[in-house]
Amino acid sequence: MTEDHGKGVNAHEEHSGNRRSLPSSDRDLWRQPTVPIKLCLSIVVAGASGDLAKKKTYPALFFLFQHGFLCEHVEIIGYARSKLTDAELRDHLRPFIKDKDTTRVNAFLELCTYVSGPYDGDRGWSALAKCLREREAGYESVPVGRLFYLALPPSVYPDACLGIRQNCDNLERAAPGSWARVVVEKPFGKDLDSSEDLAERLGKLFSEDRLYRIDHYLGKEMTQNMFVLRFANMFLSPCWNRSCIANVQITCKEDFGTEGRGGYFDEYGIIRDVMQNHLCQLLAYVAMEKPVSVHPDDIRDQKVQVLRCIRPVSPSNAVLGQYTASPKGEGYLDDKTVPAGSRTPTFASMALYIDNDRWAGVPFLLRAGKALGERKTEIRVQLKATPHFVFGGDPETSRNEVVVRLQPDEAIYLKLIVKKPGLETEPSISELDLDYRSRYPDVVIPDAYPKLILDAIRGDQQHFVRRDELRAAWAIFTPLLHAIDRGEVPVHTYAYGSRGPVEADDLRDRVGWVKNLKYDWKPARSHMMGQFRVLNLFKPFQKVIPDVQSPEGRRIPFRDRLGYTLVCLAIFLVCSQLPLYGVKTTAGSDPFYWARVIMASSRGTVMELGIGPTITAGLVTQLLSGSKIIDVDYSVKGDRELVYVCHVLKTAEAVLGLIITIGQAVVYVYTGMYGEPSEIGFFNCFLIVAQLFVAGVLVLLLDNMLNNGWGLGSAISLFIATNICESIVWKAFSPYTLNAGRGPEFEGALIALFHFALTRSDKTRAFKDAFYRAGLPNVLQLLATAAVFALVVYFQGFHVDLPLRSKRARGMASSFPIKLFYTSNMPIMLQSALVSNLFFVSQLLYRRYGGSFLVRMLGVWAADGAGGHSAPVGGLVYYLSPPRSLIEAAASPLHTLFYVAFMLGACALFSITWIEVSGQSASDVAKNLREQQYFLQGHRDTTSSLRKELNRYIPTAAAFGGMCIGALTIVADFLGAIGSGTGILLAVTIIYNYWEMYEKERAQGGGHLF
Repeated sequence: MTEDHGKGVNAHEEHSGNRRSLPSSDRDLWRQPTVPIKLCLSIVVAGASGDLAKKKTYPALFFLFQHGFLCEHVEIIGYARSKLTDAELRDHLRPFIKDKDTTRVNAFLELCTYVSGPYDGDRGWSALAKCLREREAGYESVPVGRLFYLALPPSVYPDACLGIRQNCDNLERAAPGSWARVVVEKPFGKDLDSSEDLAERLGKLFSEDRLYRIDHYLGKEMTQNMFVLRFANMFLSPCWNRSCIANVQITCKEDFGTEGRGGYFDEYGIIRDVMQNHLCQLLAYVAMEKPVSVHPDDIRDQKVQVLRCIRPVSPSNAVLGQYTASPKGEGYLDDKTVPAGSRTPTFASMALYIDNDRWAGVPFLLRAGKALGERKTEIRVQLKATPHFVFGGDPETSRNEVVVRLQPDEAIYLKLIVKKPGLETEPSISELDLDYRSRYPDVVIPDAYPKLILDAIRGDQQHFVRRDELRAAWAIFTPLLHAIDRGEVPVHTYAYGSRGPVEADDLRDRVGWVKNLKYDWKPARSHMMGQFRVLNLFKPFQKVIPDVQSPEGRRIPFRDRLGYTLVCLAIFLVCSQLPLYGVKTTAGSDPFYWARVIMASSRGTVMELGIGPTITAGLVTQLLSGSKIIDVDYSVKGDRELVYVCHVLKTAEAVLGLIITIGQAVVYVYTGMYGEPSEIGFFNCFLIVAQLFVAGVLVLLLDNMLNNGWGLGSAISLFIATNICESIVWKAFSPYTLNAGRGPEFEGALIALFHFALTRSDKTRAFKDAFYRAGLPNVLQLLATAAVFALVVYFQGFHVDLPLRSKRARGMASSFPIKLFYTSNMPIMLQSALVSNLFFVSQLLYRRYGGSFLVRMLGVWAADGAGGHSAPVGGLVYYLSPPRSLIEAAASPLHTLFYVAFMLGACALFSITWIEVSGQSASDVAKNLREQQYFLQGHRDTTSSLRKELNRYIPTAAAFGGMCIGALTIVADFLGAIGSGTGILLAVTIIYNYWEMYEKERAQGGGHLF
């Protein structure tokens, strides 16, 4: 038989403090409840396609599965109106099931099946009942358990429970010990009457011991710890009353607003959403009497008893607030889902009083709010001042406190008065603390939901809300709620990110809470502070790293930004011509010859290192962030402050860039790039390093200036494009004459063309030499450069537009373009950075250890007579270098084949990798679009459907686009295009981005920019 099938549909019990106590042997059964090993368990998640199910319910079930708390014979059946297959449900859930062990994730998802049907009527529920019967066939000899978890709106509860009762509750023929239970989520009504109505309707269907009303705060570790702390520690018992305790504060602060949930929140407000349930439960644990046992009903009896002693809240003891816009965020009424002129409070502070012998006259101050300055939930019990304080000073400001922090990091603190270290007897305020992350570093503290679901499976109702408990809680707040609904209670305003309304502080002072201004209470550490974080290493550098502040609150006109950009470019060009002081020679081999154009560096000048260190630091930071070595959890306030307020990611990039600058400068000097260090002298060596470091700081400042809104685009992109274009223009029009073995010739290809045409009698020979001359720029290379430019611009226009619709603005159509060059020039940047550093290391090693076999395997170098620099002639770097003409490519097919394969493979691989680490993957894009409330036209309005469609295009576009960039680079290299294939690709994509920026600015300016 099931637990109570003999009681009938109207069976439900009202529990009271007069309930007969269980024998001690029965009470002991509740100390270690277990799930029977031989149990056929079916967990039905109603509302399986919704947000609550995928974000909370299924991950909680996976946690239980992961840690072995689910019995062997278990199946999880999703039920909802959406038309989904089992496979589609699993795809829908997979992003929310977090585990590196994909085998375990797949094993869990195999347990998840799906049945589609409506919540009203019998059609869907009868199909679910059939599924349950088929699944349980063959388990007649073992108990059957059915847990129905209603992840649904409360308005659906009566229909859903009726469907379950009439179709899925037939366990009369099941083995002894079988059961069926229903779990329902808050809110349980909007006031006392609506709550009683809902309770009555559900009570006619299921007895009280089969209904599990979930309040996830009751599943939190520190809520349950409060019960143990109070009744297992003898030293607290004598002082836990009105004789010793002055006041109690229970606080729930959130540092975010409604963020698109305003439509739901506005219907309930902060009191119904947080205070009537969560904070009221915490108050009950603080104030309840000791139960006779740990049996769930013994505990809940005492909670009900103390809740019934609480006076209804008086409007004179309540302060309400609603947040307004500030630089930290939009106001509540700015949320488009909130009705205009809404008076719904987002903050509330109120004093409650308990009329019993233990707590008479002690104020319990409940505070809760959204968009406050921090995220914190805590219970703070402040004791009265010590009588006859003999140590001097005001005893009122030296009160003991007991603090239990529920989040962000679980902790218990005792504020004590101790002697300050030293020769004098001076009292000081300190604390004894238990930080759970420090004390139990290897223990996983579960979320509330796994604990509560496990309790429901075990039949333990201790952490669920009973009907009479619910009635008592609503009785406290309903008169105030009705007064608010009638507009009789003023709603004050407070700025987003502030402490709340100042009137709330007045209420706190009025009820007698005292703050010791000389004591800096240990702050609640964010999640990121509870463990070592790489970002924290860079925070101390913020005060010393140079930066250019953004123009807060105003947009610089286009004309001014163009002017700042040109000034920035002029500074760079001047530095590129300013020679380094203290060098002996720059005639030696140049390890960075192959990357100078791309890295915007100039040999022998203060811009010797160019933008190389800055680019390398940016790529390293991005890769470390993508690989979670630098981990940012944007759901945690501390992490968001580090990124958005403190800009620590930018600081980390700057610090890495300057470290790389110093490292490269020292290597340049040490390896004799400017002459032997012994000949240069220590002072000049130091001076050279200092000049290169200052140039690195200057590049950093110029880039910050443009990126922070003072200019157009990025200084890095500007310098790259300028350097490459300068190289191309110079090699086309240079008036210098050089001797490449054929006598003096003009370096510029076009100048040479006209010179040959005008000075030579054999015009055919003249044009042939101008088009094909070796060792110097020729016209064919110039034409190849122009052709590659045109090809890249042509391919930039290739894209696929995915049609989108907005849920926020009905009927508004949009699109998401997926370009062929989805990752822009990043693949070639990463490939270039890899090869350039390999070339650099190989040359330095070969110069010092050229006889080593391993060094020669990496690369063999020889002087290039045509260019006056070293060129790879063997080893790995030789095969990674491009053939410099079609003739050279044909003469060395193995070299050509290896180079082509490397370029195509590396660009495709880097492109795919980049979308994952930079937040451009299908999952990331789907998440962003869903947060903006967009969905694909013609597809289901689900994240999984959107992600599935994006997965058809984005990885392909990334890989194929990367290969296309690689192929264009190869073509440019084989044709001998001026500036190298890599340089041309970078220049064109950067110039194209500037053109798009110009068009966007022009459109925003109505066609006028100046």
